[in-house]
Amino acid sequence: MVTMIELVQFAPAFGLPNASRFCMKMETCLRMAGLPFELVNSGDVMKAPKHKLPYIDDGGAIVADTGFIIDRKPFMLGEQPTSLDATAYAFLANLLWAPVDSPIRRHAQARPTLEACCRRMKARYFG
Repeated sequence: MVTMIELVQFAPAFGLPNASRFCMKMETCLRMAGLPFELVNSGDVMKAPKHKLPYIDDGGAIVADTGFIIDRKPFMLGEQPTSLDATAYAFLANLLWAPVDSPIRRHAQARPTLEACCRRMKARYFG
C-alpha cells in the first residue's frame, strides 16, 4: 500500500488555492513534483507542530516547515533536477564559489542547503 502524503493547510479562499502564500507554495511544489498527496484543509494551527501551517504528514513523519519539506528531496522539485535547479545552480554557484566577498555571499554561505544544492548539481553534471 502506498502511503499518501497529507498536506495540512488552510482552506481555499478568495478564489485562490490558498490565501496563505506558504500553503499555496507547498501545494504548488507537491503538484509540480507529481507527488501523490491529499489535502487536509483543517486550518487548525493549534494542532500544528509549530502552531503554523502548512505541514505534511508523510506516513507518520511530520514535517512542519515549508523549507524543510522541500529540502527533503535531492532537487528542488523532487528526485530529478529540472530547469529550476539549473537556474538556481548557475546563480548560486557564482555567488558561493566565485572569489568575490559581499554581504549577500556571506548570507548565502550561512545557508547549508544552498551549498548542498550546488554540490549535487556539480557532482551530477560536472563530475
